[in-house]
Amino acid sequence: MTILLITNRYPKGPDDPASPFVPDFVEALRVLGARVVVLTPQYGPPAEDEQWDINRFRFGSDHQDIPIGSWNYLSPATWRKMRQFLHSGERASDLLAEQLGVDHILALWALPSGWFAHRTARKFEIPYSVWCLGSDINTWAKRPFFGRLTRDILQDAKHIFADGFELARSASQFGAKPCRFLPSLRLLPEPAVDAEVDGPARPYFLYAGRIHRTKGVFDLLAAYHQARRELSQFDLVYVGEGPELRKLRTMVGRDDFNGRIKFTGRVPAGRLQRYYQHATATVIPSRSDSLPLVFSEAVQCNCPLVVYNTGDMGHFARRFNLGRVIATGNIRGLSDAMIAIARNDVPHATHRRTMMRMLHPSRAARNFLRTIDGRRSPSTISISGGRDEQRVPANSPVEVRRR
Repeated sequence: MTILLITNRYPKGPDDPASPFVPDFVEALRVLGARVVVLTPQYGPPAEDEQWDINRFRFGSDHQDIPIGSWNYLSPATWRKMRQFLHSGERASDLLAEQLGVDHILALWALPSGWFAHRTARKFEIPYSVWCLGSDINTWAKRPFFGRLTRDILQDAKHIFADGFELARSASQFGAKPCRFLPSLRLLPEPAVDAEVDGPARPYFLYAGRIHRTKGVFDLLAAYHQARRELSQFDLVYVGEGPELRKLRTMVGRDDFNGRIKFTGRVPAGRLQRYYQHATATVIPSRSDSLPLVFSEAVQCNCPLVVYNTGDMGHFARRFNLGRVIATGNIRGLSDAMIAIARNDVPHATHRRTMMRMLHPSRAARNFLRTIDGRRSPSTISISGGRDEQRVPANSPVEVRRR
């Protein structure tokens, strides 16, 4: 089977944070015998030693560094650039479909990848699926014009998937059809027992991800400020970049935290893994994510979590006893949870390996191929233990009612 995988982003190397889970999923599909060719936009200069099956389409005369989701849509120039982007992507998608004899198209994100899949599938009579990954449903689908596009793309898709149960429910409503859970996960190497400490000399709480308001970066700062006396022996480390980084730095400087708050910017994957390994806890106060990559990365490194009850984070954290779950937006609760973990009141992760097997790219790839091939769904697996055990089909539609 030949699959054309169209994705909004594809990393240029192991340290590129652009959708780092995609290569693991692609490799898992190939191990199962599928031929996978990737199409993605070209952002920045071309990648060195790019594989032949990774196709990056260019749009415009210059290298574009800003992803399409961050463009200023109030500017007429943006819409002119958008037309160029859509034309270039559609032409590249059509060419690959014609040359390769594609059997199925998988679009990662409903927009803009789903738009390319929708157009090409109609011309060449190829079935296509859409893998919803958060921002397409939680943000863009709620906006005028883009919402209607999203609805049309999902309704015409043969199958739709989402990387969270809550997200799947929303996508199912838009697509007017069942949406199946398909997890996104970047695999990290097994943590080294004697790994070198990489981070502050003092104990620290870790934030890793985009420095953006919807990710809760200001909530975390406020929570740390409230607990500054109880957490006087603990630093706070922000790893990542984003549009709110300058404002966040200014606020930290104004409040005079005496150097206890660190900003690392973007770091290589190996160094980030060591940050996870040695953190007191990873804090994910996101107000918009489904099950972000940082969640599974911290779990792989056996790092306790403090998370908002957003998307599926609360469900997974509670079921597998991975950390503390706080009502979304409850800054006092966030502060209290950090204090409790600082006092060694740390939940003992149970069935962590079970969760990782559930989210593993090989399982996701197998379930995806079974679905598009029309085969019967795999058997159920347990996602918790004891009397509170809950069994859910690993690739079940969201209509399945949990006990």
